[in-house]
Amino acid sequence: MKTTLGILMAGMALLLAPSARSAVYTGTWKNTTFGSSGALKIDLTLKNNRAKGSLDLGGNVFGGIDPPAIPFDFPFNPNKSGNFKINGTVLGNFAGTYSKNGDLTVTITKTPGGFPKETRIDGKLDLKLQTFKASYEIDDNAGLFAEGTAEAHVHKKPVIKAPSQVKITGKTGEVSAKVVSNTKIKNVKASSPDGATVQVSGNNPYLIKAGKLNKPENRVIFSATNADGLTQTKTIRFIRTDLKSGAGVLLDPMRD
Repeated sequence: MKTTLGILMAGMALLLAPSARSAVYTGTWKNTTFGSSGALKIDLTLKNNRAKGSLDLGGNVFGGIDPPAIPFDFPFNPNKSGNFKINGTVLGNFAGTYSKNGDLTVTITKTPGGFPKETRIDGKLDLKLQTFKASYEIDDNAGLFAEGTAEAHVHKKPVIKAPSQVKITGKTGEVSAKVVSNTKIKNVKASSPDGATVQVSGNNPYLIKAGKLNKPENRVIFSATNADGLTQTKTIRFIRTDLKSGAGVLLDPMRD
């Protein structure tokens, strides 16, 4: 029981995220007091200002077996703020408030069996990145019993923000590339199928330097892989204007 209450609240917070019509959030929970952890999954559908779906908790709940998915269905406000109550769940009664900035506070009471006496959750939801992080405290009759954290997010490829074309004079050029991801960037690399030399430096934004740009148009392929193992690639074309009419111009490096 002590390890899953905070995870359920992470799922409840994600129900309020209107960033996509349908989405699947997956992540992990960890009880920092006792060192236990497990997986979580939230299937979410948003329609007519209502959040519907189910929450599936992995691991031993209430010290027993892995429970079946828990369905949910409740309204959310157009301005993404308000409050909600969900009573009679297998983990007790939920009462929560959420702000337009994604801040969430929840209290769980009347847990079947009488333990815990109360659970308090504080979380933050990022609607743009589709991530949620939370911490929770569990009280028994004597006071604080356990603490924990939870994290869940939509698994998706990174987004690379860089120009598709860069106009240059001469045989060298450089461009900046920014990578947006809701998990940590684990690896970036670049290569050229046209024989150019390529180096990547910096730390988001990354600086891509290309040399031996001998052709009128030289392709550089930049790729980024996040912690979920998902990779995105983008082809950037370095175009030599000194081999054509017109002066060389470096385009805005952050423009798509």
